[in-house]
Amino acid sequence: MWNAILNNKKIPLKNDIYFVSEIPNYGNFHTTVFNEEWKLVQTISSSLLEVRIDNKLFNIGDDPYEYNDLASKKPRHC
Repeated sequence: MWNAILNNKKIPLKNDIYFVSEIPNYGNFHTTVFNEEWKLVQTISSSLLEVRIDNKLFNIGDDPYEYNDLASKKPRHC
């Protein structure tokens, strides 16, 4: 992996990659799932009365800098 980073080479992913963080705010989770084509970022805010989920979806093949959030256009991907 390190050689690929140093030589700016792409390594194909065999599986989806998942990341979850509760830092820095208790009750607020940040999750990310991505593969070679898509990246889904979710912010999950929970309290005693409600749970709110904010989705952001990016086609990282076409939009590597994540300018275009496609979550509202492709809700099934979320």
